Amino acid sequence: MRKVGLSLWFGFVFPAHIVLFLINPSLAQQVPVDSKKLEAMIDMGKFQEVIEMTSGVESGHSDPDSLYYRGRAYSGMAKRSKAIRDFTEAISLKSNKSDYYLHRGVTFLENGQASEAIADFTAALELKPGDIAALNQRAKALMLNGQTARAMDDVNGAIRLTPSNPDLYKLRADILSGSGNFQGAVADYDRAIGLAPYASAIYNNRAVALANINRPKEAIEDLNSAMELSTTRPNSATSPVFQGSQW
Repeated sequence: MRKVGLSLWFGFVFPAHIVLFLINPSLAQQVPVDSKKLEAMIDMGKFQEVIEMTSGVESGHSDPDSLYYRGRAYSGMAKRSKAIRDFTEAISLKSNKSDYYLHRGVTFLENGQASEAIADFTAALELKPGDIAALNQRAKALMLNGQTARAMDDVNGAIRLTPSNPDLYKLRADILSGSGNFQGAVADYDRAIGLAPYASAIYNNRAVALANINRPKEAIEDLNSAMELSTTRPNSATSPVFQGSQW
């Protein structure tokens, strides 16, 4: 006798995670992340909590967004090898997210791997042309890699897109200063200070450029301003107050 398979339907509506489990048990672990919450926690420096929230991520059954945010948390804690590992796995799972490449590139750059950073920022720009963050970061990486002309192309392109961004003028001034064009650097530091008058790092770097064009009095005034701002407005400093160089 031929057996007849019976299908029963009782009108039940199963929750999505149960349906996923019935189709593929591994998918049941992939609960969508609360990206807004994780972004806010990262902004507040709650890196360990972000790691704990994404601790269920397992290799082979991974949600790329969870890996991405965990990578950012590790990066914030300067655990760069773990961050790069998570970003790399996230990219292997979802290769069309520009932010994944951007943040891995930043971590590479912080780790002293400028060439790898340039490749990631380039990938991010291919996915999101004209992205200011990627242009800014690639310009930094190119500058550190000795590719001054390409760095200038990137920063000039970014300035054309956002002409009121003080960080971009500071970066262009840093590039000019590094290539010995201290006069041009001072002009860009002036523009940056006009837009961000409380950023101590800009005064610090302008002091170095001023000293190199024989304007010592103004250089000393800038160093004093940088030191005062680093004390009264510590969050305004983007780099140590005086390092003996424009970087």
